[in-house]
Amino acid sequence: MIQIIDNPILLYQILDLAKEIPDTPIDVLEKMLTDGIGSPDARIMIDKKDDKIRGFMFSSIERFQGQDSVFIQSSYVSPNSPHIAHGLLQETAKWGKSRGIEKMLMITQRNPKAVERRFKFKLLSYVMEKKI
Repeated sequence: MIQIIDNPILLYQILDLAKEIPDTPIDVLEKMLTDGIGSPDARIMIDKKDDKIRGFMFSSIERFQGQDSVFIQSSYVSPNSPHIAHGLLQETAKWGKSRGIEKMLMITQRNPKAVERRFKFKLLSYVMEKKI
C-alpha cells in the first residue's frame, strides 16, 4: 500500500533501504528527506506491506528548461517487489498533475534503455562530471 510520509517517524526505515543504492550519500539524503517533510514542493512516498517498507520515492518540484517539473530525487524498490515501482511512479505523476506540472524527470545510474522501455521515460542527456 502506498503512503505519503508527512512526519519523520519512518525516515530511518527509508534511509536503511537507501543504503542498498550504490554510492548514495546517506547523510545528504537524510537532510533532503528531512527538509522535504512538510514542504508543499516535495513528496515522500513509501510502499508498505505488513509493516515493512518495500520501496520509496522522494520527488520535488524543480525548474528545468524554463518550466516546473517533478524531479525524482531518490528512489529504491526491493528486488523482491519490483512491481511496486509502477505504483510509486503513478502516484508521483498524479501529484505532479495536481500541481499543473506536465513532466517528470529522473537520473539513473543503471541502464537508461531499460528505464525508457519499462517506465516510458525518454533519454534527454547524459550527466557528466569532472573533478576540480
